[in-house]
Amino acid sequence: MKNSTIALLGGLLLASSAVQAAPKSYPMVCRGGSGTLGFSSYGGVSAAVMYMKKAPGKVSHGLNAGECAWVDRPIAAAEPPCIKQTGVGYSAWIFPDQLQNSYFNSNNDNSGGWLRKMLKSNNYQTFQIYNPGNGDCFVVSKVGF
Repeated sequence: MKNSTIALLGGLLLASSAVQAAPKSYPMVCRGGSGTLGFSSYGGVSAAVMYMKKAPGKVSHGLNAGECAWVDRPIAAAEPPCIKQTGVGYSAWIFPDQLQNSYFNSNNDNSGGWLRKMLKSNNYQTFQIYNPGNGDCFVVSKVGF
């Protein structure tokens, strides 16, 4: 009885640690200059969100303004059209093609600074991201390589 209880507890601990493991992230590259960028707070979570265009090929085939692609392939049709980073200290909506309608409010937190970089089409940004698989945006686990 003791052995089966210990085995059961050990199995539960292993299952628990597997659930808590961080999802595997993959590199995606985006070119700035078009699309919609936003920072918002919903459900008590502050997040930076970028809606992008999906490039027709992988990164090495080139990116037009506002496009993103995986390093090794294009973004699939069924994959999200947006990237989200939580825990940022901003409140803003930025429309690169309509800056007069944009607003930006910073709490002096630089964690979402990549969004400013994405305003210009000559800027590129690499993200380590994963798809949460729940219909929401890709999630940024790290900005850069």
